[in-house]
Amino acid sequence: MRLPGRGGATKSRDTPAAAPLGDVPDRATKVYVRITIRTAGSRDDLILEVPSTVSEVQPPLTSRSGVRIMISASDVSFLPAPPDLTAEHALIWTTPTGQMEMPVHLSDIDEPQWILTSAGPARRVQRRQFARTAIHLAADVVAVGPDRGQAHWSGLIIDLSEGGVRVLVPGVPPPPGARIVVTFPITEAGELLDCPGVVIRHVGTTGGGEEERTALAVRFEDPEEHGDTIRKMVFAEQLRLRQTRLDHEI
Repeated sequence: MRLPGRGGATKSRDTPAAAPLGDVPDRATKVYVRITIRTAGSRDDLILEVPSTVSEVQPPLTSRSGVRIMISASDVSFLPAPPDLTAEHALIWTTPTGQMEMPVHLSDIDEPQWILTSAGPARRVQRRQFARTAIHLAADVVAVGPDRGQAHWSGLIIDLSEGGVRVLVPGVPPPPGARIVVTFPITEAGELLDCPGVVIRHVGTTGGGEEERTALAVRFEDPEEHGDTIRKMVFAEQLRLRQTRLDHEI
């Protein structure tokens, strides 16, 4: 609308200039979404991190709205309840300078793409790359490569994540840098998973004498190869531990 005797277009007060994008992941960036699941009968939330890939980033429409980030949908069919769409979740990604985390709101998860809306600025964080849980699983550890030394150990996994394990082994342990394969059951029926990895460091010992065992920190060579399977195991164990704690509180 023009006022009589005045030239030029007027600016609408209802559509302020769009806000800058700020720190956001680029298209095709691999990300994790930390989602919150709330179930009846518990004061504790369940937290799960699921992988995805950014397909599109849209700038905010106004200075008060958030960046919209479209990502490919993840399989969350194994969850006991859907994510809480009223809660604040988090988008996590890695940059050359470190890991970034942005609070986001999550839209309908039944679509082929999830739409995340930023709820605040991204910040650099110090965190583990993968969710980890304490667990006890019998495991076979086999050394591979030209310098194998002692070739086999009957071990015990004491914690597990998509990225690796801590496993106790008896006798002379494989040294840091050694390539190994860790084999452990993934079902009650005894189905086994073989995970090639590298010993990162020794993280302590237990027992003494002939019973002494060394804890190995092992990084899997390809976390994505068995990521879906291990992620479900980690979440199922977290759920079991929480239920056990609730039973004890009753």
